[in-house]
Amino acid sequence: MEHRKRSSYLGVLTIVLSVFALPPHTKAQQNGLHTIDVIRLDRRFDKLVPFNVKVEKIAGGHKWVEGPVWNRKEAYLLFSDIPRNAVYKWQEGRG
Repeated sequence: MEHRKRSSYLGVLTIVLSVFALPPHTKAQQNGLHTIDVIRLDRRFDKLVPFNVKVEKIAGGHKWVEGPVWNRKEAYLLFSDIPRNAVYKWQEGRG
């Protein structure tokens, strides 16, 4: 069961980070984040990501993003921009 949860989180994070490479269809939010419309092309996707999941674009302007790594204990996300040789940290409420 723990593996399933981890896979779900990784699936959602992968979707969020893949948004950097695609032009998203977004709606502006008060906090500056954008909600991403998820188009489900395969029912197997529903096993990984709940139907009512809220996917948000949390950063932009990166060239080639790799990761993500979620630190569950301290509740933050790490991802890197390879060409810029930079690692970014995102934490809810702090950005």
